[in-house]
Amino acid sequence: MDMHRASTRLLVAGLIALPAGVGATLPQSFAASPTSASAALADPSPEIGEWPLCGTAPDTDGRYCIASMKRNGTVIVHPAAGDYYLPSIDMIGAGVIRFGVTHYRDGQMVTRDNGAGGLMADAELIPTDVFEIVVNSGAIVPREFYGNAQDVTFTRAGNAARGHTFTLRMRPAPFAWLKVEDGQPYPCTIDGCGGDTAVADPFWTYDGFITGYVSELAHLGADQQRAMTGLVHAYNAQAENLYYDPMTNALVVQLGNAHFKEPGVVATGSYQAFLPYAMLTEMMGVPEPKTLTGGSMIVTRVGAPAVPFTLTHHDQGVDIRIPGITYSTPTYRIKARRTAPGRPLLRRVARVARTVVKLRFTPPVADGGAPVTAYRARCRRGTRPWVRASGAASPIRVRGVSRRAVTCQVRAVNRVGVGPWSVSRRG
Repeated sequence: MDMHRASTRLLVAGLIALPAGVGATLPQSFAASPTSASAALADPSPEIGEWPLCGTAPDTDGRYCIASMKRNGTVIVHPAAGDYYLPSIDMIGAGVIRFGVTHYRDGQMVTRDNGAGGLMADAELIPTDVFEIVVNSGAIVPREFYGNAQDVTFTRAGNAARGHTFTLRMRPAPFAWLKVEDGQPYPCTIDGCGGDTAVADPFWTYDGFITGYVSELAHLGADQQRAMTGLVHAYNAQAENLYYDPMTNALVVQLGNAHFKEPGVVATGSYQAFLPYAMLTEMMGVPEPKTLTGGSMIVTRVGAPAVPFTLTHHDQGVDIRIPGITYSTPTYRIKARRTAPGRPLLRRVARVARTVVKLRFTPPVADGGAPVTAYRARCRRGTRPWVRASGAASPIRVRGVSRRAVTCQVRAVNRVGVGPWSVSRRG
């Protein structure tokens, strides 16, 4: 997966979720192997295939298994005869765990008319149902959620000693895709989905559907794994892209789907992403994501007015949700209004003369969306009055300070205002 492109573009995930029975072409780094490279607990490393319920053969120790499955808060049971839903978990490659929900009746997978005189598997799930799946992934560290679902909560717990665990809580998403042709699973792209007259194929149209992946991100380096841990990417588009555009200081979400789910009935979509702060700053170059609020951001569709969205901050990142999307190919810009710059990093205070110190510093990670125009410095001994200086860049010399050790700070200025003082250093 190419994690960096021009204008710090980020392709957030290299896996695309497909309805059951449709094969996805995995990136080379996800090529199937008989075991997970990181699995090394009491049970044998899980082979490619479906995982058992914990406590049932072949599970022997509660690892690499499904701990519980609930629908609307009630434990899912599998009667010999009756109507029920079966969440499933299986391995499809090294550190890549696939999940989905299948509808069964009297022990048989439910089928439905595909609109062409035939039957297909996986009838619609009820859109208002809430499914919860708890999985012990053994030594596989669950880092990223990626899939077709709505209102997703991805919770991680456990450890290597007793097995890592993750909990998925989610609702089915509506599904309306164009027909697969010529062996290509994704004829719809972010650049073209047949225009505003495109009608989804009945074979690929659902009122509710759940499928996706939880990945260890084993194909990435340690720094990228750390930065992306906790990432949630949930949507029901046929094609999607997310990147940061530094020229407009905006996150850009591009989606692609057929415009109609059936003739005259507009397809609706949803988009949800939990973006860890570390990923936003270290991998996407987003300035000061912790300062963003709903009031400081605007979501627009190109050629359309602003659209509703929610933005919620959590301890480790920001949750963005855009409901009620209409297709064919909307592009949303989640734009931060300009603010004062962030804190510079004061690296060293060095004495260069009896009453002169030199401050070396690094510019703030975030310039607030407007270029830094100046830096201001100040130094003092104890509680004495500050001695001040300014400059356009590092280093800055502050003259007339005490001959004894002084404490110094530096701050950045842009056209919006003055940013906070840096952490103090003595010299």
